[in-house]
This record gives sequence, C-alpha cells and structure tokens, in this order.
Amino acid sequence: MQIPDGLHTYEFVLLLMGVLLFVTLLVLLVVFAVQRRALKGLIPFFVFPIAMVGFPGYQKISFENGIVTIEKLTQELAENPADSSARAELENTLAEIGDKNVTTPATLLKISKAQAAIGDTVKALRTVEAVMDNEPASSEGKRLERLFGTPRVKIEKSALDVADNPRDSSKRIVLRRELSELLRTPEVSAGTLVAVAKAHAVLGDTAKALMLVDSAMKKDTQLRGAAELRSRLLIHRPR
Repeated sequence: MQIPDGLHTYEFVLLLMGVLLFVTLLVLLVVFAVQRRALKGLIPFFVFPIAMVGFPGYQKISFENGIVTIEKLTQELAENPADSSARAELENTLAEIGDKNVTTPATLLKISKAQAAIGDTVKALRTVEAVMDNEPASSEGKRLERLFGTPRVKIEKSALDVADNPRDSSKRIVLRRELSELLRTPEVSAGTLVAVAKAHAVLGDTAKALMLVDSAMKKDTQLRGAAELRSRLLIHRPR
C-alpha cells in the first residue's frame, strides 16, 4: 500500500490504526445496542480514533495547501524575479514540505519548478530525474529535463554526486565526460567556468581549477564567489 503524498510513515500508520479502531468501536456499539447494554462507557473511546485520523488528515491538508502556495509563488516569481518576499516565502514553504513523502509525478514536477525558481536548479533537475525514472513517458518531465539540464547544471550535479560518493568511479567518469564535452564549445560564460573549476577541484585537479577561475575572473572581474573559490583553491594547492 502506497503512502499518500504529504504523510510520514508513522502518520500513515496512525491513520490506518485510527480507522481500524473506529470500525471496531462501531461494531461494539452495534453489539451493545442489540444487547441493550449501556453505551455511555463506550462513547468516550471514540475520541481516540477521531484524534488518530484527524492528525494525519490535518497534515495532509496542510501539505496540499503548501503545494497550492508553491504553485502561486512560483508563478509570481516567474512574472517578477526581483520579488524578494515571494522568493523568501517560497523557500520557507519548500523547506516545510522538504521532508514529506512525495511520489505523485505531477506534484514532484510542481516542486521542481519551485526549486528552479529560487535558483536551486541542480535540485530541480534531480527532482525531475526522479519523476522520469518512474514515468519515462512524461511529456512535462521531458520538457523540464531539457529546460533544467543545461551543460552547466549537469556538471554542477555530477560534481555534487562525486563529492557525495568519492569512491564511485562511475560518477567520476560521467563528470569527466561532461567536462570534456562542455569545454569543446566555442564560448563558455564566466559563471560556467567557475562551475567547471569547482568540478575539477572535486576531481582533485586543483591546478586546472585555478586556471579556470582565473579565466573566469578575466571575463568578469565582479563575478560572485570567484575570488572566494580562488582563495580556497590556493589553500589546498599542492606544495
């Protein structure tokens, strides 16, 4: 039995136990009525299943309201990317539902759009890929995978995969292939060069990473985060 979106496992178990207890009490109520026994002692016990069902129900409603809010705020940010209040509220709402169980493809795709709207495109791509693993024919999933899966984002995602699984040689191979493909392109932006530099740093090639950061800073002297990355690379450069 699949756990509904928005509920933790314990909440779902609580819901099932509440329903089972409520049905049991109803049966006992009928038996007591047929036997003309007093019902007063049985009625108070109905408080327990009502609470057991009510709590997960409230969590489910809160989750669904959160998804509606996410859709609304994502649209607002699409129309006005400079709206800092909408961005902050969207980030908070995503954080609130971040640990909830979500398996419905349509809901996951809504979440991915929100993640991209706040600038977390790597996480957005991962969310879409989770959908495509189960729904490979999803047309909206394919569209978002193309939209979010730019060479830069793919490299950032692969670099995180390598950082999280440093002993997984297959992930390192994927990252190196993506880096090779990207650097064949005739023009690479300063921001992309920084992403590539971080990837080389993850692979342990600090010298190449430093060279790429320097190239990025020549393209854009005000590039955010480049100077900090260069300082970190200098600290960890082999002597």
